[in-house]
Amino acid sequence: CNAGFALQTDSLVPYAGKPLILHTIGILIITGGLAPATVLVIPALLKRQKIPPAAYLALVYTLFFLMFGFVMILSLEWSRSLGDFGVFDKLNNAWFQSVTLRTAGFNSIDISQSAAPTMLIMMALMFVGGSPGGTAGGVKTVTIGVLMAALWTNVVGRKDAEAHGWEISSTLVYRAIAIFGSGVLLWFVLTFMLTVTQAISTRDIIFEATSTLATVGLSTGATGQLDEIGKCLIIIGMFVGRIGPLTLFVLLTQDPKVKRRSLPQAEIPLS
Repeated sequence: CNAGFALQTDSLVPYAGKPLILHTIGILIITGGLAPATVLVIPALLKRQKIPPAAYLALVYTLFFLMFGFVMILSLEWSRSLGDFGVFDKLNNAWFQSVTLRTAGFNSIDISQSAAPTMLIMMALMFVGGSPGGTAGGVKTVTIGVLMAALWTNVVGRKDAEAHGWEISSTLVYRAIAIFGSGVLLWFVLTFMLTVTQAISTRDIIFEATSTLATVGLSTGATGQLDEIGKCLIIIGMFVGRIGPLTLFVLLTQDPKVKRRSLPQAEIPLS
């Protein structure tokens, strides 16, 4: 369910040297973060059959972010939080930590000892989250996939965005921008309010706010330092982070009721 609750206070740190447990839970996290419909088309993808574009984007970008997180955590934390492990355990725990950032919230290493660049990578992965239809939070991998397709379209000078042989409508691009933009706005507001009300380091507050809105559950230890106001802000942040983007997505997917007006096209320089 990508919830991240464990029966011990130090999460899965006691199992850092048990790869069977880490990889079993990791597979469950990935499966839960993907929509059931997406999981069911994996055999077709392995047979090189054509699959729906949403499932294709979800699988491709899930794999990309998993590998990206694995490589970055392994390289940045090799001599820090992974320093006490052997090479094999370093690989296992770096991979598991990349997987759990999909919003599962488990940790097998001490997050508070991570380097600042690693924290930035972790926050970016938490912000992206899982895929539509899954149990994970975040702005979703497919949203990032649509934005990347639109970005590449502008780079190469094409008229319409494309993804693996499918055309992506401008309406879908606008929806992705709205979901991503609302996520950034919510993150900024929560971070600002926590900074104003809590006597906690800015780095820990930013990490806490990102984890909250993405409904991840990871913390550097700041959760225990929150006062009553801070706890209320975190509660609201978790609720809004889980319900807000979903509600916005539902509203955006409704058919427009207002007729399109014919207006002159604006030419606005952006750089």
